[in-house]
Amino acid sequence: MDAAIILARIDSTRFPAKAVSEVGGKLLIQHCIDEVKKLDGITAILATSSRAIDDPLEQVAGQNNIQCYRGDAENVAKRVHDCVIKNKINSFARINGDSPFVRKALLSQGFRMMREGGYDLVTNLIPRKYPYGISVEIIRGDSFRKIYPEIIQSARYSEHISSVFYDQTEKFSVGKISGLEGVDYSDVRLTVDTKQDKQVIDSMFAADPNINENEIEKIVSLYHQVTDLSLT
Repeated sequence: MDAAIILARIDSTRFPAKAVSEVGGKLLIQHCIDEVKKLDGITAILATSSRAIDDPLEQVAGQNNIQCYRGDAENVAKRVHDCVIKNKINSFARINGDSPFVRKALLSQGFRMMREGGYDLVTNLIPRKYPYGISVEIIRGDSFRKIYPEIIQSARYSEHISSVFYDQTEKFSVGKISGLEGVDYSDVRLTVDTKQDKQVIDSMFAADPNINENEIEKIVSLYHQVTDLSLT
């Protein structure tokens, strides 16, 4: 099967319990789940740790009728690898649970490219023009399993599981999602990493409760309006 693996833990260092904090009127993790569930033929899996502290995330998964995989707390690569093996996943999108602006259309395009092109990785980050929080990374399961022994030898690769593909592009077939011609939004933060990020996103939803239904350009425009106001 093809899957969207949503990665989340409760005990974030910079913003504890952010995944289950209310952002824009609902739980932060709920924004991700809601968009991923719209994907046709893609299985949503919330991947968290096996520790008791992350029990609330399993409860959220159950409330949404999606799978919850519980594995290694510190080694993200191992958690994903074991999830891929257990579920016999052909390809998967890596979704950060702190990204409330996950885009169904981009993910659908990425999975379509993966199926038609047989890539090891499909990404919209070469070069990075999309905002942080609107990243698309779809990885072929076989490719991930093959490179996994190298990944777990590196602390950086173990945490950022796609980095090895960017560092060693000569080894892999990479499909690049184009778009955003003539603009560069790589300085825009549409992710919730800190409480300050949460304040910005909350302000965006307060200004437009339906902001998540808009195109990226309108979302970025509102982001700039909100952040410019915060500087005055």
